[in-house]
Order: sequence, then structure tokens, then C-alpha cells
Amino acid sequence: MESLFHGTLSVRQDDGWLTPLRFTEKQLESYAINEPLRIRSMAPAGIRLAFHSSAKTLSLSYRIKGRARTWAAFDILEDGEFMDSVLVWEDEGSIEIPLSGDEAVKTEIYLPHLVEVSIKDVRGDAPLRPAPKPDTFWLCLGDSITQGMDAVHPSVTYPARVARALGLDVLNTGVGGGVFRAENLEYIGREPDVITIALGCNDWGHSKDKAEFTENIRSYLQKLDGLYACRNVYGIVPIWRSDADTVRSGMTFDEMRALIRKEYEKYPYITILNGTDLVPPNTCFYGDAGELKAHPNAEGFWQYARNLQKALHIEKN
Repeated sequence: MESLFHGTLSVRQDDGWLTPLRFTEKQLESYAINEPLRIRSMAPAGIRLAFHSSAKTLSLSYRIKGRARTWAAFDILEDGEFMDSVLVWEDEGSIEIPLSGDEAVKTEIYLPHLVEVSIKDVRGDAPLRPAPKPDTFWLCLGDSITQGMDAVHPSVTYPARVARALGLDVLNTGVGGGVFRAENLEYIGREPDVITIALGCNDWGHSKDKAEFTENIRSYLQKLDGLYACRNVYGIVPIWRSDADTVRSGMTFDEMRALIRKEYEKYPYITILNGTDLVPPNTCFYGDAGELKAHPNAEGFWQYARNLQKALHIEKN
């Protein structure tokens, strides 16, 4: 059963319940400094079941322990094409998913990305054969935008879209509320072929001043530099948000972005990408329900993925 999971580091088992994890135990401890961060770190963003089968239906039981958002969707894709989605609202239940029954088709079932969820009793009416994982491994570092807030569907986030388009094995380590915090980094036991870093929005306001902000970035990048030999690294300067004209941590949003760029420039192997080139600074690409617009909607994630895909120096597998 564990071999069906893609996008995980490990799978925790408890009385038949399977909880796929994106982080090491030490990393999970570092995120457990408060309950919202703990829930977001436990949510299986980017994790999916990937298989080939002649099954016409698949059933599974699920249990939700914590929610970063009220909704939870299981997305069904066949050969990369969105086919259906099952939205669940109860904290525990069972679902049945229709499948094509074509053994040649690669089926992926994306787990809800904004809730802490476990599954068990995954069964098809025919055997499920694990799909092979892509050879190129992408370590995707980030905050809520990388995790996929506030997308309803886990398959439309920018890491999921880019990974499908380029044939990458992606580990989405985005956590809503995440910051440049070196304690959140640990060697995961595998060397990435490509790394992207998309942090900074939460540091703006979380840091007490420019000095602390800068020191946090430096410590983070120094630790990352020591953990991995990968030199195909992309530093994404934060995308636009609607309160960009305010002052936080003693600086404007543009000043914050300039400080991040300055720290990235100290590493010649980091390719710097401008977030406003990825998602246009227009509220129509943002999906937040309130007045503040900071998280892309489905169209915004499509823009992000399309433009990031063009910027990455990776051959399609």
C-alpha cells in the first residue's frame, strides 16, 4: 500500500490508518510550536496515490484530525487530466471513486492539501499496480502559497501543475505561516535535482525589524547551502499582495523584496525569479475571501505554474 504514495517522505501507520508525511520527525517537531502550524505541516500537500489498474471503482476510508480550511477534496486525474473530485465535509467517512478501468492509464488521486488526514482500506475492484516515480526530484520550499492556500483542489497548486507538466517527483514542503527559519530545515535523506525557495511574505511583519529579517534569511540560506549539493536552485522573490503599500518590520513590501533579492545574490548558483513575473499583480488572480489579497486562485496558480515552468532549467522527463 505504501508504494502507491507519491510526494511523501514516509508513511506513519496506526491501527490500519495510514498518514503520509512530507517532513522528518525532527522537522515536524520544529513546526509544532503552535497548533495552526502543526496542522499545516501534517496536511498532505502534493501527496497522491499513483497507480495503474483495470479497476472501475476505488474505495477508501478517511479521517480528518485538524483543518487549516473547512474544505477537503480528493482530486482524480488520469494521465494528468482532471477527471473528477470528491469533496468531503465530515471528519470521518468513506468515499467511492470512479475509475476508467484502463490499465494503460496512470491514475492519480490527490489527497486534501489543507487538512490533517489519514486513510485506510484503500481497495479497487481490481489490483492497483504502483506507478513508477519520475527520476528528477524537486524539493519545493515555501509557505502557504506553495502549500496551496486558498485553492479548493489540491491538484491545481503550482507545485502539482509544474510537476505534472515536467514529469518531476515533487516534495511540496510548503507550510501556511512558514518563514525563513533554519530550524525547519533538515537533510531528508535524498539529494534534490532542483530546489525552489518561495518564502518571505510571513517574515514581513513576523520579524521585529530589518536586522532580524535579514539574519533569518542568512541563517536559512547558509543551512540550506550546507545540507544539499544541488546547485540548480531558484529563489522566488515574493509575489504581489494587495497590502504592499503598508510598512511592516520597518520596511515596505518592495523593500522587503529587495532585501531577499540581496541575500539570494550572495549565492551565484541561485537563479532569482521575480514573483510578479509569475503571478500578475491583479486581484483577478487572487482568491482570498477577505479584503486582503495574498493567495492565488485557480487562475493565479495556473499563471504561477505556467511561468515557473518556463523559468526552470529542466528537461521534461
